[in-house]
Amino acid sequence: MSRYDNINMDNLWNEEQDHFSNEQYYSLLIEQYKIYVEMADRASFRRVSINLFFLIANIAIVGIMALGISRSSTELSLGLLVLPLLGLLAICYCWWRVVRFYRHTVNIKEQVIGALEKRLPSSPIFSAERVTALQKGSFTPLKRIETYMPFVFFLLYIGIYIYLLIAWGK
Repeated sequence: MSRYDNINMDNLWNEEQDHFSNEQYYSLLIEQYKIYVEMADRASFRRVSINLFFLIANIAIVGIMALGISRSSTELSLGLLVLPLLGLLAICYCWWRVVRFYRHTVNIKEQVIGALEKRLPSSPIFSAERVTALQKGSFTPLKRIETYMPFVFFLLYIGIYIYLLIAWGK
């Protein structure tokens, strides 16, 4: 469990609600809800964009390296491949850190949206997430997949390097 999983929502509400009429209060609450849902949606879009960026960067770097190796007329030193390997591993680490940041950011925003929805007549987003969570086994959440992708690439790069060590070492 992460330190971001259960954020204290006590500071979400201002104590001084007396100067608003009931209609004004709910009108402002709905407007704040709309703005916050839009902000959460934008954060999710940025998260997808960042994942796409890192995926494309990894594929491009590996493609360029493979092209360089295949067109090399001289035998390459495995020591020379250590630098690109370290660069790729650093990219994987950065990717993992960014994914964690956005995952925590979106989790916090979802909690705030849930708290806002408790004061609204209905809670469509929060209810949809609860229903989805109850349908265990029907799908793998994107959050889990995107968390493991940097590690998959990390292990793939190490595996390729070990394979090259063995194959070229003969």
